[in-house]
Amino acid sequence: MHQRRKRKKGRPREKQRRLGRKERQTVVNVNRKIKEYRIFNEDKNKLETKLNDRLINHLKQNPGPLTILNKNIPAVKLVTDTFRPEFFIGQSGRKDLCAVECKRLTEHSAKARLKEGLSQALLYSTKYKVVFLVLFDFTKKGGYAASFGRGNTPETRFAAKLRRDRNLYIVALKPAG
Repeated sequence: MHQRRKRKKGRPREKQRRLGRKERQTVVNVNRKIKEYRIFNEDKNKLETKLNDRLINHLKQNPGPLTILNKNIPAVKLVTDTFRPEFFIGQSGRKDLCAVECKRLTEHSAKARLKEGLSQALLYSTKYKVVFLVLFDFTKKGGYAASFGRGNTPETRFAAKLRRDRNLYIVALKPAG
């Protein structure tokens, strides 16, 4: 006689978060639009919030059924703290499609801000289907943008693994001109 296997006790399974065809196209469009966003050397002394506002305005120019909001952001709770991304992108009334976290990197704070941004982005990937970590690279040589750019480097392989395993996109932008 065939016996049924008993399910092992332990933590409950997480619901799988897949992207539909329309959502996938939205993510591709948002990724392209973020990469098109330009920052300039004159922006070096501006606050991160000013850069974020300009990025939001840039993304809102993209026609489509997107909701881009930086108010009433769905939060992620860890231990006793609440975390919220800079803004989120929803589609068709859903608020959990994309979270966007931005970090302004300078010579003095780049390493700490990168670690902070990565940890926040990983945390947001538990609630949102896709997370974009946007790095505004104002370091002297734009090393972060170069490292996370094209080519077969440890950084690009790391970014590809995060994209594949966690739907976490790292976009590093350096000043134009």
